[in-house]
Amino acid sequence: SAQTKKAEEIAVYERLGVASHDPMAEGTRAVRVRLGPDIPAVANDALGRERVGLRDGLSTHEVWLRGRGVWRMQPDRVLTSQLLIIAHAGLVRMVGTIDGVTIHGDRVAIIGRPLPHHPLIGQPDPLNNTSQNPVAYGDLDELTRPADHNPDA
Repeated sequence: SAQTKKAEEIAVYERLGVASHDPMAEGTRAVRVRLGPDIPAVANDALGRERVGLRDGLSTHEVWLRGRGVWRMQPDRVLTSQLLIIAHAGLVRMVGTIDGVTIHGDRVAIIGRPLPHHPLIGQPDPLNNTSQNPVAYGDLDELTRPADHNPDA
């Protein structure tokens, strides 16, 4: 039941020592998923989707649904992150909150809400890397904090 899932989720949060998240809090940790091109979803998709990946013209809801799961992720790292970044072709296409997860075998789907006016949307993927793995984890504050510099160097 939904109550059982919520109770299990709260138990995971408590075990991890994680309080409720403010998605704009300092120390913002993020999970980035990189979407591929628009293709048919696998048969019996865990989220009931008919298509996955990104194409032009998708609504905020469709981008969120395609990006939130299901991925091979580390649930503990997801639950200690505040934001989901959905990227495609090196650009951020959507940002949303991470309010919980659902487990689907060895894969994870994120529960949250899209933030369609987030300032990262349209910007270069802050967690871009050369890995073929579409999932990345990072601290956005560390990426945006100005580097210390020594003018005498």
